[in-house]
Amino acid sequence: MRGSSLAYPPVLESLRPFIVTYASARHVEDFPPDVRDLCAQAGHRKNINLGLMVLDQHGKMVRQTTPFVRPPAFNFDPEAQGKDFKRQIDQLLEGLPIPAAKIAVRPRITLPDVPGTEPLAGVRIYLTFGANKLNHYRTPTVEAVATPKELRRALVYPATATKVSADAVKPWLEQIYPPAIMDGKGGFDRIDATLTLRPAGTIGEVRCAVLEGDVQFALDNASRIRYDGKLSVVVEYDGDNPVRVRGICECVFPKTNPQGQVVERIAMTATIESRPR
Repeated sequence: MRGSSLAYPPVLESLRPFIVTYASARHVEDFPPDVRDLCAQAGHRKNINLGLMVLDQHGKMVRQTTPFVRPPAFNFDPEAQGKDFKRQIDQLLEGLPIPAAKIAVRPRITLPDVPGTEPLAGVRIYLTFGANKLNHYRTPTVEAVATPKELRRALVYPATATKVSADAVKPWLEQIYPPAIMDGKGGFDRIDATLTLRPAGTIGEVRCAVLEGDVQFALDNASRIRYDGKLSVVVEYDGDNPVRVRGICECVFPKTNPQGQVVERIAMTATIESRPR
């Protein structure tokens, strides 16, 4: 699940005395076995947006709760929601022996990456959003996506303009959605695209091609949200093999209310970039 209220500083201070870890998946059955066992103990049999569990030194569950985290109840004010979340954590920990907190060195923020040293092992996709009434999605989202061999084959240098299917670049396209909106199965009903890869001259001695076209997205969430995007990616080559990509997909995302009515349209930009060669 994208999006989090844990960045509110007092919440982090409440958790500082503990060894804190987390697991994230679209469905409970996708968790590792030990986490699935804890979910079963807590009564989480299917899906859960957020659950907190306190374990003792032997890994036995001491307490658990499903916190109340609903942005509309706090007028989408992250500070107000953070204060209430801290209250819930304090209530969960009430009466437990709390170890003294150690002052830790502030961790250095690092961007996610894909293992591998070969060119185009993977890409980062940066999602940013335009201004909107309730200031949704203020924190950019960054995803690291591996480049499967099928995607590499689809991007081989074209002698002439060549059609590329949506399935060929699906690993990129399926990351282009806003945080915390997956209230269905957690994916897409379909992604369609009309894309063309064509030669585009050289940068110095490096051959280039451009992949561009229109993309249509349909989520599988309750309101079946649909939106369109325009994709444009520059591909650099070593011979005929793609070794670097840089691109952008610009969309307008329809924000809906619980009744499924579109209440606002929010600009969404996905920047796609691999490591420099």
